Amino acid sequence: MGKCTPEAIKNLIVELSKKGKSVSEISKSTQLPWSTCKDILKKYWETGSTENCWNNVKRLKWTERDARTLTRVIKKDPSASTKLIISEFLKVNPTSFSRATIYRKLKGMGYSRRCLRKQVIIRNENLLKRRKWAKSRLR
Repeated sequence: MGKCTPEAIKNLIVELSKKGKSVSEISKSTQLPWSTCKDILKKYWETGSTENCWNNVKRLKWTERDARTLTRVIKKDPSASTKLIISEFLKVNPTSFSRATIYRKLKGMGYSRRCLRKQVIIRNENLLKRRKWAKSRLR
């Protein structure tokens, strides 16, 4: 997203256009890109105003509540596959999210498809034998 052009400059661009100057002449005199001047004039011709319309700002659909719900689904079965987690989340959450969005959020939360391996338990007598063998190899 670019810089916001001040209202005074926008009004100047409109006034210069009303006086009959071309877009390229206006861009040279205001030292703004041609495309910026053209966009400002186009908006003025369509709406009659140069003000920014903040009602059309795209709002985020993903909320903190959705993140908590996803975390809750993961905690129910941490070893579940990503597909299973996504399908469970879509059952619980009535809003429509694409699978790619949920997968991206999972990655952002630090979850991946990898599951922890079961840790091998070594008996004490074998542990002592291993240490003895390792110490003999050090020298």
